[in-house]
Amino acid sequence: PNPGGDPGGDTGGTITEDTRTAENFTVLDEGGSEFLYHTDSNGSLVEYRRQDDGSWLPTNLTAATGGPIVTSDLIAIDLAGGSSRVVFGLTPNGHVARYEYTGANWIAEDVTATANLPPIASSLTGLVLHRTTSNTTVLYGLDAAGQLIEYRTGRAGWTARNVSATTGGAPLEPKLVAWGETYGRKQSERVF
Repeated sequence: PNPGGDPGGDTGGTITEDTRTAENFTVLDEGGSEFLYHTDSNGSLVEYRRQDDGSWLPTNLTAATGGPIVTSDLIAIDLAGGSSRVVFGLTPNGHVARYEYTGANWIAEDVTATANLPPIASSLTGLVLHRTTSNTTVLYGLDAAGQLIEYRTGRAGWTARNVSATTGGAPLEPKLVAWGETYGRKQSERVF
């Protein structure tokens, strides 16, 4: 793709925003299909799907779902090997917005409000730990004081914990990266 300009030829959508910053631009290559996500000047999340002819087909996900406005920190994750994908981003008030394609349509929610979790001010990053019988989505971000906040899915839904407070860690700088892997029943996660 050509961020900041026509994302693929003379047909399809044109991105008119400057998408060269990680806060409002992310790409997902899922099962041979390419997807580009960005937020427009109104905070709408837009998906561009690469077509067979090389053009890009735009879909305004915020308008299609009535989902939350997203202003920064986009991340896209392949949840199920091509049949489900999810895009997370931060709203203007530090809530985590979640847009998921379920194989038939898009759904959206404000994870922070729905699960009554603490806000995340910046540096949203995340990963999915794939297991034989289930997946766990883990998100990390910084609160306004630079403390590391973790959101995690589980049987009871989303939960949160202040990792910095739990470990006695010092405030962190923005631009986190998450890494993790699963070995049988054991898992390892790192945030840099």
